[in-house]
Amino acid sequence: MTSGPVGAVNFRPFDTWTFSRAEARTRSFPAQVAAAPCGAGKPATVIAWIWSRTVECPNPACAKEIPLANSFSVSKHKAREAHVLPVTTGSKVTYQIEHTAQPTTAPSVTRSGARCIACGTAIPLPYVRQQGKHGHLGRHLMAVVAEGARQRVYLAPDAAQAEAAEVERPLAAVPDALLAKNPRAITAPNYGIDSHDKLYTHRQQHLLTTLVELIGEARQRCLRDGASEERADAISVYLTLWLGRVANRHVASGKMFRRALIDEA
Repeated sequence: MTSGPVGAVNFRPFDTWTFSRAEARTRSFPAQVAAAPCGAGKPATVIAWIWSRTVECPNPACAKEIPLANSFSVSKHKAREAHVLPVTTGSKVTYQIEHTAQPTTAPSVTRSGARCIACGTAIPLPYVRQQGKHGHLGRHLMAVVAEGARQRVYLAPDAAQAEAAEVERPLAAVPDALLAKNPRAITAPNYGIDSHDKLYTHRQQHLLTTLVELIGEARQRCLRDGASEERADAISVYLTLWLGRVANRHVASGKMFRRALIDEA
């Protein structure tokens, strides 16, 4: 590493190093599906799991656990559109993937309230908030995104993928501090999601805690290579900002990008 001003640090080798080791350390988690639609049945690596919060329909005659989704579109690329199609089967809601210009199912939640996709009952937001504060909001895996042949493959979830997406809570400490009380700007506590750890799935927590560990290791590597304290600090600050971006992108959507950690697509 050459000497020079801190502002001239080449960060690329360090984010590449951190990324490759994070991928290696999380590789033990199952992350492959048989991508039959576009991959002739060859195993494909999962790059995202798409989740939706759920709530029980307040209509006693229905009482199904229905998704709270402001959109059922997973890809809007022209000629490669893909949308989630919820299907009511008995007492359950399952999910398929449709490739149509527009999604068949309208959003089930808006700023004014929610709607049961099974029976059409209007669900007021105060009811959803009450269910959340009592710990009664659930989660459904709606779709799986995998790497296909030069394009992404969008697949309906199955039992194997649901099991792969669910892992044990990491042994490393996960911040569980309470979120700030600002009902207008920070709305998650209104729905019972009142601490930082509740914003992420266990799989996401594994990735984030792994990155935290690697940032410390990257700083020590800089020092071993002869870098100054100032340069090592600059690199660790840069990687911490990168970690913040990863955390920010994954919190709202529930997507867990395994390979493209800061993929903007």
